[in-house]
Amino acid sequence: MEKKGEVHLTRSLIRTPISLFMPVADPLPTQISFPPSVTLPSGGEGTVPLWRCGVLIALTLLMFIAAAIHPSGGDEPKSGVVMELPDNVTIALPGNPKAQFYGTKASITEGELGTLPADTQLVRKQYDDIRDHESVLFTVLLSGVAQNSIHRAEVCLPGQGWTVVGQDNLPVQLASGHNLVVRNLAIQRDTVSSNDEHHLVRAYFMYWFVGENLTTPSQFMRVFLNSWDRILYNRAHRWAYVMTESPVSESSHPDGLNAAQTQKMMSDFIRQVVPTFQKSEMTDSTTR
Repeated sequence: MEKKGEVHLTRSLIRTPISLFMPVADPLPTQISFPPSVTLPSGGEGTVPLWRCGVLIALTLLMFIAAAIHPSGGDEPKSGVVMELPDNVTIALPGNPKAQFYGTKASITEGELGTLPADTQLVRKQYDDIRDHESVLFTVLLSGVAQNSIHRAEVCLPGQGWTVVGQDNLPVQLASGHNLVVRNLAIQRDTVSSNDEHHLVRAYFMYWFVGENLTTPSQFMRVFLNSWDRILYNRAHRWAYVMTESPVSESSHPDGLNAAQTQKMMSDFIRQVVPTFQKSEMTDSTTR
């Protein structure tokens, strides 16, 4: 039997989106085990390989040369997304082959509004399946000219109280047959209920970057591809940062999905939503 306070924990996590800018208290140092498909990060925290530094320095020099050769700045940056999300999404869940997730416009935090450049665009929807008590938050952030609104989630999550306990690249096969590779983070943090009880909340946070006719889950590759196209083709991308998150609901009520089921739910959700906003995957029936 579901306890009254348990559903509240799941919904409170997802209705308060993981802000990319606002810090919260540090979590308790409790650890959990996620599925074997999510591997623990290797290397020291914040370590950057020397070869990456060398490549970035070389790219910076080449960009200065390209700017001298093409002082006009090239074509207007083009995006690979449309800034709309569907009103509802249908996917299969355990015991419910046609689970209906209904989307509502989700709020943008004051921290985001105050920090994002004025020409940044953002669309966010909260999707709820009332029958199964599952929720998915989906956000598309389209950068402006400066592109300083885009950065890796791993940088800001610890400052908001989340601990990244596992990460990998997850391929999602789309209806077109293409494989969309997303960055998959297993995260956790401690929450305190109204009666001062501590609960460990687990969740998945997935993201990827979208340019004009290309995608990547890597910030390094995004910078490299942006520089490469700028140098060789005098073409600039207006990058979009796509994020989705969902709690592992069994951490707040016993009938919820476990970690592996939550990861599959999110993969299926991405598979359904991407063709509605990502231009390279849009068909005649989804083109707006």
